[in-house]
Amino acid sequence: MPPNLRKMSLNNRDYSFKNLKFKRFLHFINNKNKDVIGENHTNTRKFDSENERIINRGFTALFDPNIETEDIKANVLHSVTKKVWGGNFSSPIENRLIKGVRVLDVCCGPGYWVLDMAKTYPKSTFIGMDISPTFSEREKMTNVAFLECNVHDGLPWPNDTFDFVYQRYAWASYNEVQWKNIISEITRVCKPGGMIELMEFDWEFKNNSPIAMNYQKL
Repeated sequence: MPPNLRKMSLNNRDYSFKNLKFKRFLHFINNKNKDVIGENHTNTRKFDSENERIINRGFTALFDPNIETEDIKANVLHSVTKKVWGGNFSSPIENRLIKGVRVLDVCCGPGYWVLDMAKTYPKSTFIGMDISPTFSEREKMTNVAFLECNVHDGLPWPNDTFDFVYQRYAWASYNEVQWKNIISEITRVCKPGGMIELMEFDWEFKNNSPIAMNYQKL
């Protein structure tokens, strides 16, 4: 293993992480592993506290800041998206998820997609990563881990780590150059033959009603 990689065991499932500097390097839903790496890994960027949540102000402008209602809105958005699309993903990977694969959710937010998927596919392992530690702790699941880090520093895994890489509603997190970089990183950590799924809003209204046109001018 290269010297700049750190190995972490999650219920007999081993993953490698670059030795990057994070405010809290690993944040686990599973209480047994929650303190594997403590608070001594600090990030030199600015972090602010807002409504008792830690907000990373140093890297990117988020479309919806981490205010007190964000968790509720994220849960509603997850439920609506699942209802409209008839499921949590569109990629033809369900058979592999049933058997057990490694899944990464980039910019996972509170982690509702991760938790929902982990409950549906208990043989697969799910890792959610986000710049702000807003991960939901309502459920304790042994096949879930959350990592707090900045995606613009690169994804902290070696090549060909994940079978399925998922990202949605991250359009406001990247500029054009950053989009190219993150697509390159997502491709790098996805295994050959693996699946990558990106879901984003289409902000172009499909009708020309006065309300729609006025909103689009904002």
